[in-house]
Amino acid sequence: MRFLSGISLWNNSKSSFILLILFLGSGYLSAQNANDLESKKKKVEQNIKKTQDQLQQTKDSKASTLKDFNSIQKKIDSRKGTIEEVQTEIQYVRTIIDDKNDAINSLKSEIINLKKEYAKIMRSAYKASLMTNEWMLIISSTSMNQAFNRWMYLRTIKKNRKAKAFSIAQKQLAIEVELASLENMKSGKQVLLNKEEKQSNLLLNDLKKKNTVLSNLTVEEKKLINDLNRQKKQQRAIANDIEKAIRKEIEKKEREARELAARERKKEKERAAAIEAANAKKEAKSADVVIATENVEEVKKEATVIKSTKVTEKKELVMSETPESASISSDFQANRGSFAWPVKRGVIVRRFGKQVHPELSHVEIINNGIDIKTDANAEVTAIFNGEVVHIAFLSGYKNTVMVNHGKYYTIYSNLESVNVDKGQKVKKGDSIGRAAVNGDTGNTEVHFELWNKQNPLNPSIWLKSR
Repeated sequence: MRFLSGISLWNNSKSSFILLILFLGSGYLSAQNANDLESKKKKVEQNIKKTQDQLQQTKDSKASTLKDFNSIQKKIDSRKGTIEEVQTEIQYVRTIIDDKNDAINSLKSEIINLKKEYAKIMRSAYKASLMTNEWMLIISSTSMNQAFNRWMYLRTIKKNRKAKAFSIAQKQLAIEVELASLENMKSGKQVLLNKEEKQSNLLLNDLKKKNTVLSNLTVEEKKLINDLNRQKKQQRAIANDIEKAIRKEIEKKEREARELAARERKKEKERAAAIEAANAKKEAKSADVVIATENVEEVKKEATVIKSTKVTEKKELVMSETPESASISSDFQANRGSFAWPVKRGVIVRRFGKQVHPELSHVEIINNGIDIKTDANAEVTAIFNGEVVHIAFLSGYKNTVMVNHGKYYTIYSNLESVNVDKGQKVKKGDSIGRAAVNGDTGNTEVHFELWNKQNPLNPSIWLKSR
C-alpha cells in the first residue's frame, strides 16, 4: 500500500516516529531497522540536549563573568577618578607647602637683614666713638643731652629691632605650624593614594583573571556551538536515512505490485485464450454444445472472480478511490472547519508546522500535526466516519491509530489504550481509545494528525474553533 511518502520525519512531538511506526506495522520496514534508526535518533537528541545544556551553562558563566568584569572595570574607573582627585589634592598641598617654605625663607632673610642692619649701626657708632659697648657710647657723651639722645636712639633702634624680630619670629612660627599641618595632610593624602593604587592594582589583577576566564569561555562556547552544529548535521542525516528507508520500501512495494499486475494480466490472457478455445470446440463439435457451454460459463465465472480479485488487490496496492471512498472524501472535505475535536476538553500546546524545539533553542522541528493537552484518561474519538487501517505501539510513543476517510487520513497518537481493531468501521464520535501521559511533559496529551494522501494538513484549520 502506498501512502504518506516523502515527508519530514524529524519532529520532537509524538509524530516524530509515527509514520515510521505505521510503515513498520504495514510490513514496509523491519523492526530491527526501525529500532536502529530510533536508537540513533534518540542518541543524537540526547547529545544535542547535553551540548545545549553545556552551552547554556557556558553562556550563563560567560554572562556572569562578563558582569563581574564590567563591575570590576567600573570600580577601577572609580578608583582612577579617586586617585586622580587625591593626586590633585596632594599636588595642591605641595604647592602650598612650597609657597610656605618660600615665605619662611623670606622671613629668615628679613631676620638676617635686620641683624645685618643693626650690626651696621653698631659698627658706625663704634667708628664714631671708638666704643665697643653701647653703654660706653652713652658714657662718652659730652653732655647729658647728648647722652640722653644717644640712649633714646639706641633704645629705639633696639626696640624696633626686637619688635621686628619678634614679628618675624611669630610669622615664621605660624608658617612652620601651618607647614607641619600641610605636611601631615600631604602624608595622609599619600597614604590614601598608596591605598587606592594598591586596590587599583588588585582590581587590575582581578580584571586580568576575569579576562582570561572570558577568553576561555568564549573558546568553549565556540567549541560547543561547533559540536551542536555537527550533531544537528547528524540529526538531519538520520532524518534523511529514515526517509530513504521508507522511500526504498515504497519503491519495492510498487515494483512488487507492478510484477503482480503483470502476472495477473498474463493469467487473464491465458483465461481468455481458454475461453476462445472452448468456443472453437463448441463450433466444431455440435454434439458437445451443452457441455462446452457449461465449461465456458464456468470458465467465465472463474475469470470474473479472478479479475475481480485482481482489481481489488490492485486497488489496495495503489489506494485508488472507490465511488464510496470518493463520496466519503467529498463529505470529509465539506466539513472543513467544522469537525469536532478528538477530545471533549483540550488546548493546543504544540502547533502544526515549523517551530523551535521546546528544549533545544538551536534546533528547528517540524510538527506534522498538533499536540492537545487534555484531561487525565480522556476519551479520544473519531472526528469522521472511516475505517481503521493501522494500529501500532512503540515504547515511548504509546498506541497510534490511523483511520482512512477516502483520500484523507486521521492519526491519533499517544493513546494509553485502544478501543478499535484494524479493519473496523468507525463513525464520527466513536471511541478510538484513551489519552496517555506524555513522558516528556508529564501532561495528558493526544497527538493528532490529518493527511490528504501524502500531504500533512494543519488540523487547526479543519477542527472547530475554540
